[in-house]
Amino acid sequence: MHEGEYEAMYGLENSYWWYVARRILAEELLSSETNGRKSVRILDVGCGTGANMCAFERQGTTTGVDTSIEALTFCRTRGLQRLVLSAVEKLPFDDQTFHVVTALDVLEHTDDDLNALREIQRVCHKGGYCWLPCQPTDSCGASMTKHSSIGVDTRRMNYATS
Repeated sequence: MHEGEYEAMYGLENSYWWYVARRILAEELLSSETNGRKSVRILDVGCGTGANMCAFERQGTTTGVDTSIEALTFCRTRGLQRLVLSAVEKLPFDDQTFHVVTALDVLEHTDDDLNALREIQRVCHKGGYCWLPCQPTDSCGASMTKHSSIGVDTRRMNYATS
């Protein structure tokens, strides 16, 4: 991210329509997957400044991962504590640690999207839920079509633009 982007994101995440709409959609999807269970463990990969994590906390215990110390500092400003500095390609968690893994607009920014998918799959429970929306770019489409080569069972894959 460019200098100042996290500060701008932090200032806009609770009011700008794009962030708000994505968060509402994410909450609805997570709610349908967690069925009101409070023992759910959620990993938010690329948690940014933490607004989504705050919302996800209503669904279960949420841990955030980001590659930016600045982003994690903004998360702490929101009162979030379960934060890890790490790249998605090498997540520091045991296998099958999380019931739900989100990575909103992350895959198209990784150096190794296939390894990122492997890591997300590794830390997600068998039968767990991953939501991996990404910007409609060639790299994202390639990432999502590689899923079968690593044994990812895709429930739904679609494309949308705004």
